[in-house]
Amino acid sequence: MKYKKDDKVVINPWGLMQQRHGLDKDGNIKTPNPFTVNAESQLIGRDRVVTINCENGESPILEFRSGMTCWGCDEMILAHAFEWGEEIEVSDDGDMWDKRLFLSYTPGVILPINVACMTMNKASKLYRFARPIRKPDVKLTVEIGGKILTASEIKHTFSAETWAKLRGGDNG
Repeated sequence: MKYKKDDKVVINPWGLMQQRHGLDKDGNIKTPNPFTVNAESQLIGRDRVVTINCENGESPILEFRSGMTCWGCDEMILAHAFEWGEEIEVSDDGDMWDKRLFLSYTPGVILPINVACMTMNKASKLYRFARPIRKPDVKLTVEIGGKILTASEIKHTFSAETWAKLRGGDNG
């Protein structure tokens, strides 16, 4: 699944999901995890943004602004949700990514949507793919005297004088 915990995503319109997947006997969208009429009612007006509450293999849990949650699937999700002017990564081929400012989603001819972004010269350009900028999750551990310590534990292990020597502040 391409979406991660805490990502904000836009849910596909009901009519589009109904056209693509059909309805089950209870009137819900026949996606791998059915999208219910109750879930649709939680989407306020034209605001179809929900948050990925947690990942569970291939099935995310969607959290609506009302607080309600339901099982989701990629078939329900149109795209990531961004704020106007938010810095995001965009690509035409899915391999080479550039940072741009998000303007809007626009209807596509071949794909359902395109991403309109501001380029460096302030012109608008359409891209095929968009994703949030992900901060690297780096966890540094060091073994000292047979004991494995995290970076925050290491900070409290040494005196200020030792830290100065490690940083190169004291060559004495």
